[in-house]
Amino acid sequence: MSRHRDHVQQVLEMAKFNYVKDGYLAPTLLMCGRRDALVVMMAPSPELAPNFARVAGALYCTRRTTDLVVNIVEAWGRAYPKDGSEVENLRHGDLGRAAEAGDPNVYTVLVIQAVDTHDSAEDVTVTYTVDGPEAGSEMWVEGEAEGRMPEMMRDALHAARSITVPPEMDTQVALEVMATLGLVDAALEPLVWEEGGTTAS
Repeated sequence: MSRHRDHVQQVLEMAKFNYVKDGYLAPTLLMCGRRDALVVMMAPSPELAPNFARVAGALYCTRRTTDLVVNIVEAWGRAYPKDGSEVENLRHGDLGRAAEAGDPNVYTVLVIQAVDTHDSAEDVTVTYTVDGPEAGSEMWVEGEAEGRMPEMMRDALHAARSITVPPEMDTQVALEVMATLGLVDAALEPLVWEEGGTTAS
């Protein structure tokens, strides 16, 4: 079992709570260290995957203690016959367009992908089905996360390791740059915890 499983379970519960409270789930990036986490609200965009990767790569340059990068998004799923007779090749954005067109087989899912910065075997992905025929179900996958977003994330983190950051560039400056570029809406001060408990800083 991934050492991050319990942490991701807590993130999932937070995501479900926020979805019920707000009626939607804002795309969110968590940069988690062993004793703190930076919470970043991403700007809405049809190109979230590369934007998540750009922001995580920039922040990783200033937060080298990050050992887990977590993407939290609201996405779409689609119900198919169990015999697989209607499975089709989908392109990025197809399900969103189908949902907007009123396709009753398309449903909402919350997706959390946690990428370990050092060992992809520790990655954790979970999807939670909000509505549709399997509402309330969860699907967990441990081990190297697959798909467009985690692949871009790993590439960005790998590139960031070779970057030397100027002394005047800190996390706050990096966030301001990302906000100016329209990639980030807001960020919370790092949540800091001591051994055996949690406190907000």
